[in-house]
Amino acid sequence: MWTTLVVALICGVISFASRTYYAERYAVQAILKKVDGIGYSIDTFEDVLEEVAKVTITVDGIPDSKIVLVGLSEYESNGRFAISQIGKWRFVITGSTFLGARDSTTGEPVRSSYWGGHIALDPKSPYRNIIPLPINTVQDLVDHYQELVDHFDTWPRETEPGQVILDDGSVQNYYVLDTGK
Repeated sequence: MWTTLVVALICGVISFASRTYYAERYAVQAILKKVDGIGYSIDTFEDVLEEVAKVTITVDGIPDSKIVLVGLSEYESNGRFAISQIGKWRFVITGSTFLGARDSTTGEPVRSSYWGGHIALDPKSPYRNIIPLPINTVQDLVDHYQELVDHFDTWPRETEPGQVILDDGSVQNYYVLDTGK
């Protein structure tokens, strides 16, 4: 009897630990299972828990299609997701903002430069205003895949980046790089 109880307790602990350790992967898989017409792979890394680094989606019926998403774990809670690449187009953002650093002599906030490899597509994203399609969900990305790839062909390049104004009033530069893939 005690053996059965101990085994059941150990199995319960292992089950709980597994659900906790892989929680982000499971959440992302649940999101992707609701999207029609795709295949996908999930790249992860380990910190204390397993975390999802990126998701690569292929669109059924479109050879060599590719959508790379980051931050998909925030999708269910606030509608936010970010796109790193679609088709051959990889996104780059740069800018400067206040990230918490302060001048040690004056105490004044110091602007910090940043670089990123994605554009956010949350409900408040300024990028939604410059994409001529309603992209509110991952399914929308899939449904409008070819139109988006064609649209990003007209986006700014590194030599003359475009600009958007973020909620905090800072300017963010953006452009696409042709990966050839």
